[in-house]
Amino acid sequence: KVFDKAHIVVAAASPIKAKKLLRILKVRQCSIYLNLKEANTMTKNEFLNSSEAANFLFNEGAMRAIVTNGEYYASSRCEKGLYTIVPSKIELRINTGAGDIFLASHLMSTFFNADLCPQKHLAFAEKTVRSEIAQSF
Repeated sequence: KVFDKAHIVVAAASPIKAKKLLRILKVRQCSIYLNLKEANTMTKNEFLNSSEAANFLFNEGAMRAIVTNGEYYASSRCEKGLYTIVPSKIELRINTGAGDIFLASHLMSTFFNADLCPQKHLAFAEKTVRSEIAQSF
């Protein structure tokens, strides 16, 4: 009962862990962050893009589903609709940590700027990743 009103945020972190998460969505409204490979593994589907995956996860019970796909589209689906951005092209030597930066900055944006539209949260997260990666080199 203590968690009935809690907003739970789930990050799959790997395709293997993602398999176990679909049940959580059906039981409790939560936000979920996945990349496209994790979404495909979790749902046993072969989504062609992040928008398809985010829509599916929202329809399965997620309050908010954020699905990334590397240099391709990143999508967010919530009660306000589906929002998609194309990340800026940046030269990378390594991309380790980009997903963690994206997740943290997206969460920060939604927490501190709840009144913004979902598109702005995605844009903020993408801009933060670009800035942090650029400063790394």
